[in-house]
Amino acid sequence: MATTRRHYVTFDDRPVRNAVGLKLLMLSAAEHAPDDVLHVVLPELPEALVDWARRQAPSALLHRLQPRGEGWSAKPEVLLYLMDQGIGELIWLDADLMMIRNPQLLWETLSEEVLVAAEDLARHYDAALGEEKARVWGYKKKRDLETGLNSAVLRVTYRHRPLIESWGKHLQHELYLQAQRNFQGFVDRPRALYGDQEVLDALLITQFVEIPVRFLKYGPEIIHDHRHFYAYTARDRIRNALRLARPYFVHCTGFHPWLEGPGFHHEESGEYFHESVQLKPYVWYARRYADRLEEDNLDFWLHYRTPFGRLCQVLTLNNPHLQGLGLWALDRYRRWRKRRQ
Repeated sequence: MATTRRHYVTFDDRPVRNAVGLKLLMLSAAEHAPDDVLHVVLPELPEALVDWARRQAPSALLHRLQPRGEGWSAKPEVLLYLMDQGIGELIWLDADLMMIRNPQLLWETLSEEVLVAAEDLARHYDAALGEEKARVWGYKKKRDLETGLNSAVLRVTYRHRPLIESWGKHLQHELYLQAQRNFQGFVDRPRALYGDQEVLDALLITQFVEIPVRFLKYGPEIIHDHRHFYAYTARDRIRNALRLARPYFVHCTGFHPWLEGPGFHHEESGEYFHESVQLKPYVWYARRYADRLEEDNLDFWLHYRTPFGRLCQVLTLNNPHLQGLGLWALDRYRRWRKRRQ
């Protein structure tokens, strides 16, 4: 039986600086979902990237669009832009994410009413924060979600257009824009206005409570590869290594070494930091595409090695999930010692 052709979409307003991240997403989509389309929406179309995509990522379709929103705040505008072209189902993928197997099984049994989002790193829904998210917009909370919402992956259909339009209007509201402008660091912003996903959460628990939400489970279905090793738990690492679960996506969140440049090795501090770059699952999967990236200066992160990191890889037979298990244990021990002091 023929499967439905899916339409994936990503956006980045740094197409030159983040060319590596975009290329990795395009390469992984071309490998794992070759019969689907990945719409890559950019404010400009660098000639070098267009030429590379034509040769290396035939499933990618590049579009030029200059949305009002910047970064993650552009998501609603990009989704509506493609819906206006007659696409009834869209699956958003952040530009720092890779497919690691075909996600077709995730979508094929879903009804048009179901919205899909990734489970956040926190893994639980903070009811008090939900109240705060509703209150900041003058709304009343009418439900709690099953878990924390992360918008790195979003599946929406034409049925969700009113939600997406409302989301876009809220992301252009002065309340939200002021929070994004007035705070230098992400964690310094009001918790209810960190970014786009907090606003989407607020709408789903107040104005659009009739929309069912299906969450991609963090660990079994999507790996949020955070810079802090405790986020990807030992249980999930072992389960994925034994193939008791098979994630569809790996999401490089919290730190993007290719954007930082070689200087981060000298500027970043913290125990085990440099080994953690080598042992990230995202980096393991990215190495598979190294020869097709056609990028210079990958040694400082993609091919970076330390003696301890090499030892971890040898002891775990270079398994992408287990190679960081030792650092996870060291990190847990360090945190335990710190709490006891």
